[in-house]
Amino acid sequence: MVSDEGREFGTIRDFNTEKGFGFIIRKTGGDNARFFEKALNGISPTKGLCVSFVCEEGDKGFTAKDLREEDPDRVARVTAKVHYGRVEVSRCPMPAMDATYDDVESC
Repeated sequence: MVSDEGREFGTIRDFNTEKGFGFIIRKTGGDNARFFEKALNGISPTKGLCVSFVCEEGDKGFTAKDLREEDPDRVARVTAKVHYGRVEVSRCPMPAMDATYDDVESC
């Protein structure tokens, strides 16, 4: 899902402080987007944090830039789908603290 500013939404899957990069589970599905420490804009990259970002595709896959922390309820409202008068709300999942990559599904 894309916001009105052209930003995507997702959930931080993990962040390696030693290497300075991590991955985001994109709400749109598909491949995860990696991000680097310089894209954090002062936020603390904790597992399960709901974020918006600008996604760029490169030779090594998708890269997230300009991360912003988002309120999961706001994201659910912005990305809600309307089907025949019913609103379907999809929230960013909170990965289990002991979840592996294969356990976590996209937002």
